Amino acid sequence: MNEEKKKPSIEEVFVGIASKIKRKGIDKLMAYLKTCTDFFNAPASTRFHGNYEGGLIFHSINVYQRLVYEVKTANCIEEYIHNHDESLRIVALFHDLCKANTYKVVKKNQKCYDEEKVRNAQRWQIKEDAGGKYIWDQVNVYEKDEDFPFGHGEKSVYILQKFIDLTDEEAMAIRWHMGGFDCSVKGGERLDVVYEKYPLAFLLHIADLKATYIDEQEFKNAAPLIPYDFEEEYEKIVREGLDE
Repeated sequence: MNEEKKKPSIEEVFVGIASKIKRKGIDKLMAYLKTCTDFFNAPASTRFHGNYEGGLIFHSINVYQRLVYEVKTANCIEEYIHNHDESLRIVALFHDLCKANTYKVVKKNQKCYDEEKVRNAQRWQIKEDAGGKYIWDQVNVYEKDEDFPFGHGEKSVYILQKFIDLTDEEAMAIRWHMGGFDCSVKGGERLDVVYEKYPLAFLLHIADLKATYIDEQEFKNAAPLIPYDFEEEYEKIVREGLDE
């Protein structure tokens, strides 16, 4: 009887995708992330998406998957996937590197509507509002604690370039992956100029949005195990695109 194939962990998938990057310095970058940061355990945000342990690398994997699809549907699969495979992996996996070592766990009182907890509580603890009966429950939440306020995309580029060289397009893609959500845009920066000159920047922004607002909305408490061999799926995307 064949044993069921063991599903890889989120970290194993991330490391597997990154292992195909052969650029000088990538080994030092990965060692730095594992030993000097909480990158593999950090959340992706405090409350908007991926606000759980491992949320950051789960988000990065989702962005990578989305980016591959975006490149394919933009009719530039041969150029960007066949010839620039490393660029897709680098900009997707490390676009949010700036979030490492920036979140801390704090205690917070939060309304709890769990029927069993409410039923077992003391009468004086039970309150009621439009949502029903609740009690105040102390929970762990993430709070941002930035000790190097260098910006968002800028910080990711800054850290990455300490270890690996980035092409102009890679640097611009990571720098502007936040699109209109970047506070610099409100100061007068022209995103249309960036996205016209560097298509990868626009595609990464779209992939980031779709990963955040579509792929991750159902995972409120924890990331799931990856349900398939991610690299096999990726190779399938490449083959299908090049055969069209």
